[in-house]
Amino acid sequence: DTHQACGLTVVSVDYRLSPEHTHPAALDDCHAAALWLDSPEGRAAARIGPEAPLLMVGESAGGYLAASLLVRLPPPERRSLF
Repeated sequence: DTHQACGLTVVSVDYRLSPEHTHPAALDDCHAAALWLDSPEGRAAARIGPEAPLLMVGESAGGYLAASLLVRLPPPERRSLF
């Protein structure tokens, strides 16, 4: 797989889906996951080094969520996650 060849770790967020959960439930789930992943506990659980950059991407709804998360995060959090 490409991510293994590049030495990347892939983490997938199991966010809440509509119509059962209204907006912004999915974005809230992704926000919480991003903050956790950037914490020492999250990085340890995902086996990501403390200084390794985090890149968030997605297709279709996932792309929307990644872009919306960037807009939602204040600048200090944004710098550490993207």
